[in-house]
Amino acid sequence: MVSLVIDVICRWERRCSSCGADQVRTDSRSLRIKPAVTNTDQARSAEGESKNKSEKKLFANCEISENVYLSSMKEHKGMRPQDIVILLKLIIDADQEIRIKDLSSKLFISGSEISESLNRSAIARLIDPATRVVNKEAFLKFLEYGLPYVFPAQLGPVMQGLFTAHSESSLYLSFSSEEKLVWADEFGKERGQSILPLYPTVSKAVRKDRLLYKLLALCDIVRIGDAADKNKAVWQLREICHARGPV
Repeated sequence: MVSLVIDVICRWERRCSSCGADQVRTDSRSLRIKPAVTNTDQARSAEGESKNKSEKKLFANCEISENVYLSSMKEHKGMRPQDIVILLKLIIDADQEIRIKDLSSKLFISGSEISESLNRSAIARLIDPATRVVNKEAFLKFLEYGLPYVFPAQLGPVMQGLFTAHSESSLYLSFSSEEKLVWADEFGKERGQSILPLYPTVSKAVRKDRLLYKLLALCDIVRIGDAADKNKAVWQLREICHARGPV
């Protein structure tokens, strides 16, 4: 009897001991030991987050800048020959109120084309968009260095028309070339080798504005003349433009 009781107690102790070991093993498996976080780790984490934010901001700014650039280029669409004619007329009429309808009637260019031209010139910083005052120095530099390449003139057949370039009546004594050049015009009385004007309605506009006629003829010398004639034409353009209205 005593041996039976002892046997039962031993079995019970072994069972309890086994259960305790299993529990310990279970608890150790469920325990997750986390590494200690140092100040250096926290600084690196903060630096990484700051860098990510800076990169996102940079990319966002680049995207905005690209959109602004594309929008500006879409609005500008490059300079047009009529822009030169309009800018010269703005300089001539610098002491008058500038209205699109007046420019349209004087130059025989539609109001919508005048408006688009003024917008292009404003984007190119050739005029003040608020006052429509021409940036003469920038414009004259464009005439000297850009006009012969952007809007070059080519000689055409002999036709009836209006004299231009060094053939214009107030200029022919100042330039060496004796070649007769004209804008083709059915009402013109002169004959000479033709060149295309900067805009088809130029021959109509200059009949009402002799100064515009002279300025456009000087521009044609810059477009087609030799180096000496170009320099002389640019000098005369500067003299006339700076004498008209605000600089």
